[in-house]
Amino acid sequence: MSNEGDRVEMASDGDFGVLSDAQRAQYEAIARKLAQTVQNTQEIRDGYTFRFPLAVWGAVTDFVLLERKCCPFLRFELSLTDGDDFSLTLRGRDDDAAFVKAEVEALRLA
Repeated sequence: MSNEGDRVEMASDGDFGVLSDAQRAQYEAIARKLAQTVQNTQEIRDGYTFRFPLAVWGAVTDFVLLERKCCPFLRFELSLTDGDDFSLTLRGRDDDAAFVKAEVEALRLA
């Protein structure tokens, strides 16, 4: 994806065209919110782990549902702690590494 101003564009490996106009607007709003609320980003061997405050749990699950539509090759893991935060791990296959990195950078999560 690339993020120019408030517009979020899918990188060439994803298919953003599968989203309706309403879903795309929702995706862009969620992406902006997540970029503002991410507490920590950690690169792992096959993706990234992000830490968010529990207050954005709903936004993150909505993001995952939309992201899966355009990037079904990615894997998502949500992990709750006993604190006031949680983590989202985004994983791809070895050949998805460049796409995942571009995705994270476009969302300004890194």
